[in-house]
Amino acid sequence: MEISRGEDKGFEIKQHGNKIGITKLFKAWIMSAKDLDGADSSVKMERAKLASNIIALRRGRQKKMNIEMTSVLTKGWDASGTGAGSPTPYGKALFATDHPVRSGELSFDNTVTSDGVLTKTRLQTALNKQKAELMLQNGDRIMTPSSYKLVVSRKGAVAAREILNTA
Repeated sequence: MEISRGEDKGFEIKQHGNKIGITKLFKAWIMSAKDLDGADSSVKMERAKLASNIIALRRGRQKKMNIEMTSVLTKGWDASGTGAGSPTPYGKALFATDHPVRSGELSFDNTVTSDGVLTKTRLQTALNKQKAELMLQNGDRIMTPSSYKLVVSRKGAVAAREILNTA
């Protein structure tokens, strides 16, 4: 379900989840703060079911995140798609090379390469671009994070390790 939309920022925050309910007997056992040794068998079964549901919810969250991120990376080059990675509010694909700023007064490029080849120079170029060039559509600079998470394809993983494990 959609929770909110950032004003003039062009992003959406989505929340995905499932409701997990418990019985009154299980709630009473939880409130009693007793261990499972003397608990009723139905309480033990419900506790096991709750643990299983929580694990399934965590796995589902991870799977949904992987699906969304793959969609962003796949559709981010195409201005004709819809959904994750689709055109930004001003009609450009997420990874377009000419994002307009302040009604077209300026534009910026948020990509380094489209061929997927990672090199030390391209990685440094991407970091420099993030620090100095990326903006929101209203012209505000994007905050530089204190740390980065590098997302690479399997093909680029070896090169990424070599780059990051050097002095």
